[in-house]
Amino acid sequence: MIKRVTARDVAAAAGVSRATVSYVFNQSARIAVAPATRERVLGTARELGYTPNPLARGLAGKPTGVIGVVMGQIAVNYVGLSIVQAICRTASAARYEVLITDAAGEAGRERAQVRVLLDRAVDGLIFNGPYDEANVRLARDAGRPLVMVERYAQVPGVPGISTDNACGSALAVEHLVALGHRRLGYVGLTDLHPADHDRFHGALQAARQCGAEIDGAWVHRSAEHDAGSTYTFARTLFRSTARPTAVYAGGNLFAIEVLRAAHDHGLRVPADLSVISFDDQYAEFTYPRLTTVSTLPGDLAAAAMTLLLDGLRHANPPRPVPPSVVLRPRLTVRETTGVAPSSRGASGPRT
Repeated sequence: MIKRVTARDVAAAAGVSRATVSYVFNQSARIAVAPATRERVLGTARELGYTPNPLARGLAGKPTGVIGVVMGQIAVNYVGLSIVQAICRTASAARYEVLITDAAGEAGRERAQVRVLLDRAVDGLIFNGPYDEANVRLARDAGRPLVMVERYAQVPGVPGISTDNACGSALAVEHLVALGHRRLGYVGLTDLHPADHDRFHGALQAARQCGAEIDGAWVHRSAEHDAGSTYTFARTLFRSTARPTAVYAGGNLFAIEVLRAAHDHGLRVPADLSVISFDDQYAEFTYPRLTTVSTLPGDLAAAAMTLLLDGLRHANPPRPVPPSVVLRPRLTVRETTGVAPSSRGASGPRT
């Protein structure tokens, strides 16, 4: 049996006390350790292969230096993956490790994972796109610092970080209108989350205010994350002589299907059709490169970690719950939007 390296072993090899090793690895320690001593302890720990035992610390009621991240459904949350990667980088800089779980769209599985993370005594939790808000309440009632980020329902006592989706839709519509577009299509999800509702209805409101039209026949909203049906809808739409001159997509997978349908139908983007999307994931890799409105995943992650770390620093006694944070998205103009063809007559479908 391989003997586990202990803090006592590190202390002996580094020539310091056991308490000094504890101060170096304890995130909440209030006793400062000289930089040279800290580096010597950390170097010795690396040489010996020592890692703190978070579970043992948690059972003793001490901080474990571990944060749990619960993802509602990794398979369809491409933006969420970028957010979690940024969370991991920020956590590492703050000397925290991260445990990530995937509920795969199952409320029972998400609940089990929350309980496992709480049993493992993580110091705090971040929910990225929680699948069932009851599981967020379960974590809240356990008394751990807690933050939600992106696509979440309101849960009393839990702050959230989100994008102003209605504002992003307004930016997208205003950009298209400035290019002369007045007939706009929309593709995306049904109201699975408040974000999906705000993106669609924000676009409708902005279109009315700008004198543009989003006709019901030009709208396709899927109840599934699979964007394949969008391609079929777009091919049918492009056969009509009364088609829109621009399409706004509530997510990049939907935009990609519109671009594919336009290409297969012989429409030139952006000469015959402009396309703009919410979120920036993979936008640099489409052809043409996709114009988007988005909030950077790093900004969402930084805001989430700021709230969580503040909660961890002031856990006893806990501070009042901070307000949720809503970030304003930005417009990134690339190659899929251009001047509307209406001034020279909208191009009809090609045969």
